[in-house]
Amino acid sequence: MFLTTPTSYLTAAQFQAMPLDYDLSTYTTPQIQDLLNRASGKVDSILRRSLLAKERVIRELGSGTNRLELKASPVIYIKKVQIVVPGSTGPLIPIDQILIDYTSGSLLEYTPFYFNGQGYFSRFPDGIPIDVTVATGYGYVYSSPTYTLVDTNGSNGLAPGSYNIAISTKTMWGETNPVVKQVSTTTGNMIATINPTLGGYLYRAYISSAANNTALTGASVIGATTFDVGSVGTIKVGDTLLFDAGANAEYLTVASVNPGILTTTSPALYAHAIGAAVIEQPVLCAESPFTAYGANALQLIITSINAPPGVWQDALSLSDTSAAPVPYAIIEATRILALSMIYEQNNLANRGVYMMRTNRKEVSWKSTEGTSGKGTPLMEVQAAEMLKPYKLQAIF
Repeated sequence: MFLTTPTSYLTAAQFQAMPLDYDLSTYTTPQIQDLLNRASGKVDSILRRSLLAKERVIRELGSGTNRLELKASPVIYIKKVQIVVPGSTGPLIPIDQILIDYTSGSLLEYTPFYFNGQGYFSRFPDGIPIDVTVATGYGYVYSSPTYTLVDTNGSNGLAPGSYNIAISTKTMWGETNPVVKQVSTTTGNMIATINPTLGGYLYRAYISSAANNTALTGASVIGATTFDVGSVGTIKVGDTLLFDAGANAEYLTVASVNPGILTTTSPALYAHAIGAAVIEQPVLCAESPFTAYGANALQLIITSINAPPGVWQDALSLSDTSAAPVPYAIIEATRILALSMIYEQNNLANRGVYMMRTNRKEVSWKSTEGTSGKGTPLMEVQAAEMLKPYKLQAIF
């Protein structure tokens, strides 16, 4: 197994950040996480399945076409596709030649291979069992790739010097937020050898000149528009700069330049400490072919500060959008079920509501008293209604 299955659809930090009418200060973070784990268990019982990320082997029968339906989604990654042959090791279908629909869990196979004396196939053999080692679900954290950079000979390259480089993993959902490194080139041509990550769809390189790299010489506060820096180099009005790294990273555009001082057109969203890096905005300069995350390293050639032909020159993303987002309905259902347990634990009888069904009184909890006198639906009923589109429908 590669991934660790998450324990809940909602983290304690997310839950605590939500508007609530109940004081959670008496609960520790582990206690809140335990509540959310149990609420997620209730969600799974309503769904009749778990949609938390997990790795498993799915066995499907070949369709006789180049398409195979896994009947599981969203797909995170695929490790292996193998034909099942009793008594021997079945042939592998090359995963680097399989196009994956991550949303539906559909596979398209392109490379011909020889199977069992039947000749060459560009399809999944009809009626033959095929094992797919796959990870599906929500809550998986993708990673940016590891890579090495070396100078190489070539023409039409970059000007020799120092550059800021970052290489991200692109998924069908979004993109990772990689660390920016400063590198130097004497030839103006660099080759990045990338070690693929599970779930990566392609890889993107971002670059900016490091000639004007500087750092804050004074701390700044949220809302600041003036920043003290070590040097301004050739920074000019209109340049977009990347301030800081990690959770506090943000882009700001230069409004004016004075010795040791930069003024921006908009206020900072975050506070920045002394020493925080200030660099030119890294932009897309190279993109790999589509890949199916095999183990073989691949290479990106970096010879320009411009985007590849036909590709929009994106700026480096400052947030990680690579994972399939948990549907809001599942998040809200988990929140409601966790609150219902909190209310019950604390015997909040004044929050009891009722529903009349054939003269039967049902008691549950609600978050506010309301003024209608008719109460609100049972919390578990609300959760079940939200989860209907994701519920496993069995046919007997």
